[in-house]
Amino acid sequence: MRILLDECVHSKVAQALGSHTIRTVQEAGWRGVKNGKLLRLAASEYDVFITSDKNLEYQHNETTLPIPVVTIATHGNMWEDIEPIIPKIEALLSTPLQKTFYRVE
Repeated sequence: MRILLDECVHSKVAQALGSHTIRTVQEAGWRGVKNGKLLRLAASEYDVFITSDKNLEYQHNETTLPIPVVTIATHGNMWEDIEPIIPKIEALLSTPLQKTFYRVE
């Protein structure tokens, strides 16, 4: 699966999901691109967008979402907060994803 990681996602997430093809927003050259445009750009090259921006799903209409979005919804953005839910993210990524928001807690 081709995954784009948002700027706010901890860098170790890419290593933990290493069985997939992963790039960060920075690596794609899209740093600073606003969310709506970013999602459209991501849809042209990636299968899923992963973010830890919990407000993203309230800022966009799910019916017009161009790509599945997985939100890491932990209490913090430190690796210690995220590491325990990596198996849940992997399990989700192994299923067919729709163009909707998914929260992993």
